[in-house]
Amino acid sequence: MNFKDLPEVRVQGKDGKWYHSKPFVSTVKGGRAVIYPTSDGTEIKREPLARYAARVREDIFGGKHVPESVKTRWAISCVTRTAEELDKTVEDTADLLDRHGLIEHILKHYGVLHTQGYEYMAELLIGELHKAEGSDA
Repeated sequence: MNFKDLPEVRVQGKDGKWYHSKPFVSTVKGGRAVIYPTSDGTEIKREPLARYAARVREDIFGGKHVPESVKTRWAISCVTRTAEELDKTVEDTADLLDRHGLIEHILKHYGVLHTQGYEYMAELLIGELHKAEGSDA
């Protein structure tokens, strides 16, 4: 499992506000942890690396394994919302996302990303498309 480039997520801080955070792995007292910072570097929260890895690797939530059909329906909803934002067909959007490996990426990181709203996922995917293709997306 690659912990060098964790996906950006939305995290709720202790102040009740939601933040976009690009988590990273760091060595802390007691081992290694995933740190969720704000854009200015202030720590929002942290979680033990082992817990993060188990949640992502096993896709286990509430003690139950998540079936591929559930992940697929979630990915389809992400693609559909992204298509709406891009004002493109779902098929064209799916092709575009697939060409850049983004569908595979969101399925791989389902454990973290599935807790985000479809609007956020569309924003994330469009941002990644802009990075990959320039501002033509």
